[in-house]
Amino acid sequence: MRFKKFSIFFVLIILVGLFTACGQKAVKVNNDEVKNYSEPLLESILMAANKDDYSTYSKDFSDKMKEALTETNFKEQNKIIKDKIGEYKSKQFIKAQAKDDYITAIYSAKYSNEPKDVMVTITFKSGDENHKVEGLFMTSPKLAGK
Repeated sequence: MRFKKFSIFFVLIILVGLFTACGQKAVKVNNDEVKNYSEPLLESILMAANKDDYSTYSKDFSDKMKEALTETNFKEQNKIIKDKIGEYKSKQFIKAQAKDDYITAIYSAKYSNEPKDVMVTITFKSGDENHKVEGLFMTSPKLAGK
């Protein structure tokens, strides 16, 4: 049951980003620029998850993300994540990608109970100078049930 809720939640977040992105034009991406704004935002989000602090976790979310991930949903999902892969330890920037009207930064993260890397993607709307988070997704062998 928990895995089903977990899966539905992440599909919802991805769909919010995909539906709002459909039909938009491609944008160019500068890896260094994206890393400069995405890294501190993602660090804040992941550290807030360690502390189970929804207020800090969601402070840089777009309104759509806040609607999709309420505090109640966050608490449930965060418990599942901690139970499966533990606490966030560190991350490394892999690359940025641009598609349609969105920019996605991809990171490889280390968690205390996951021997493999956890892939973390964070998505922003292109041209948003406030860099509000439009999507957040994590995947690893343990989260995938392997």
